[in-house]
Amino acid sequence: MPVAVRALSCRALALALVATAAPSRAEEPTSARVWLDWSQGRRTEACLPPEEVVRDVEQLLGRRVFVPRSESDRTLHVDVTHYVEPSRYAAQMVLRSKSGRSLGTREIVIETSTCDDASEAFVLAISMLADLPRTAEEVASEAPPAPPQALPEPWRLQARLGPALALDGSGSVAPGAHVSAMLSPPGVWPFGLGALSTLRWSSPTPATRYVLSSTSFTATVCLPPHRDRERRLEVTGCAGPQATFHIGSGTGFAVDRTAVRTTLGGELQVYGGYALSPSIRLFAMLGLAATPQQVEIVFQDPAGNPRRVDLASHVTVSASIGLAFDIF
Repeated sequence: MPVAVRALSCRALALALVATAAPSRAEEPTSARVWLDWSQGRRTEACLPPEEVVRDVEQLLGRRVFVPRSESDRTLHVDVTHYVEPSRYAAQMVLRSKSGRSLGTREIVIETSTCDDASEAFVLAISMLADLPRTAEEVASEAPPAPPQALPEPWRLQARLGPALALDGSGSVAPGAHVSAMLSPPGVWPFGLGALSTLRWSSPTPATRYVLSSTSFTATVCLPPHRDRERRLEVTGCAGPQATFHIGSGTGFAVDRTAVRTTLGGELQVYGGYALSPSIRLFAMLGLAATPQQVEIVFQDPAGNPRRVDLASHVTVSASIGLAFDIF
């Protein structure tokens, strides 16, 4: 609603406006930065230059108020107009937030023949609007965004398959195959199951021969894989119990026989992998198995003498290279 007064009462009007509408400093959380959008009609070019308005308002409030548009939180539109009959000066003021929402308006009309008589009331009214405290919406819009919540790691299942070699304590090397799987639940250390099967054969004499097949089963708990920044390389270590089934078969002896034995122990494994594609990796495995048990089979040679064949070593080193597939 416009307010019209004569020049002699402009000071009283301005003081009344400040007393009834100016906010308390104690209620102001932080001062807003305002861009002054100043426009003037005809015959008001020499009336209240915007530079003087900025200086007078900031001097009145005791702080910097106006900033360039690119740095502002609000825009204060002020339009000054002069009317001839009767002679009067009018100022329409609108304060808007950064989003364009109206935060307050003022319309003041001063009946006077000179702009100087209206300047004080205009400056005080502009100060009142420029000093309005920021709204809760404005404060919330400038609050730093909440950090994004990390998505939980999905379950992962990786299967590995490749040829293998096993070296026992006697120095005998046996070829074989390795197969394993590692399941990685979110928030829990991975665990795995694996099998290593090898085959050894020997001929103590030209007429005798024996074959030893060994298959080891392991159940391990693994460290969380360590991956490089590009997540192409990964390394992990696993440990757990092991059970090995030995099948020995001898021929050419006085007593041909087949025997099955089982040993129990533990195994340490180290896995390394390199991603060839999002779901296929080249892997390498190095394992060290140990058991306190000793397994042997006793045959008889043609002369009836016992022949002892060791089927298991206390310590076995194994290695495998192959492909790993990320099932999910």
